Amino acid sequence: SNVNLVEISLSARRSGGGGEVSSSARTSVDVVPSFKVMDMVARANELDEKGESICHLEVGQPVQAAPPQVLEAAKNALVEDRLGYTSALGISELRKFDPSRIVVVTGSSAGFLLVFTAAFDPGDVVAIPTTCYPCYRNILGALGVGTANLPLNEEFKITAKELMEEVERRREEGEERIKGLILSSPGNPTGACLNKEEIYELCEVCEREGIRFISDEIYHGIVYGSLKNNEATALGCESGRRSAIVINSFSKYQCMTGWRLGWCVLPAGDPGLADAINRLAQNVYINAPSLSQRAALALFDDEEVTKELDARVEEYGKSREVVLRTLQELGLDGKGRVAPAEGAFYVYVDLGEDARGDAP
Repeated sequence: SNVNLVEISLSARRSGGGGEVSSSARTSVDVVPSFKVMDMVARANELDEKGESICHLEVGQPVQAAPPQVLEAAKNALVEDRLGYTSALGISELRKFDPSRIVVVTGSSAGFLLVFTAAFDPGDVVAIPTTCYPCYRNILGALGVGTANLPLNEEFKITAKELMEEVERRREEGEERIKGLILSSPGNPTGACLNKEEIYELCEVCEREGIRFISDEIYHGIVYGSLKNNEATALGCESGRRSAIVINSFSKYQCMTGWRLGWCVLPAGDPGLADAINRLAQNVYINAPSLSQRAALALFDDEEVTKELDARVEEYGKSREVVLRTLQELGLDGKGRVAPAEGAFYVYVDLGEDARGDAP
């Protein structure tokens, strides 16, 4: 396994003069779980190369390619641009919203790594939902940061109420206090969405309790029903010195998963965090892919691109209706069995006793 290979290489490097490595010398990275989805992707690709017909349900990515305007911009950049190094923070054209706060990153995954490293120390505790994107826990674990599991409420959400219950429990029992919170809205894999009031209340609690709120908004733009024109984002909650860190990506709504391009919006008035992330980015990956940055510029200030992307979300909505209707016909839509699927492109279902143990 990868873990064994890491342990062998570390042993070879550390033993040097013939001494053995003690178990205490193992690093956090040695025991980081794999991201199971990517294990499945690798296996599916192996079968695909052998001519098997594969229906990919394992990885969260759009079926469609990037919009035609993005592809055209990429072609032009290949011909007209040197595509050399950019600033570690990204090209200025992608950071016009606020150059002091925007960091262009190599996908949201790099954003998590940079933010977690800059914001937390080994031994800190970060709150995460019990049902969430597994890489939160895995990356934090690799950095020696602990996690506090917050159970979802009946609406499949984490709100200020659930956060405060854990804060108070830890305070009463003398446990390490929570230093951070990371949530995704729309949620992965539940599709549950926080409304504006719920996000504002979370920001208030985090400011009062000295908790870094990291808002994963990678599925922003992929919402359904009444939320379509009323989508909430943590950027509107900057009431205090510890406003949220927002992480997003071009992977989902913009259909650019393989282009490895995302961004972070850092809190206003926190130059120390911005400087730390800049220095980390310089050392970890130099800059996000230059070609992807240049191509992504075609997404802005073009109504036709927005219409195209919104039309794709409408298609996801039609698929969503088919799935939800089928679950209802199967009698699997009882209370608490199907997450609301208000956003993203997942339907999270508790099959319970209806699950087939012999299913492939």
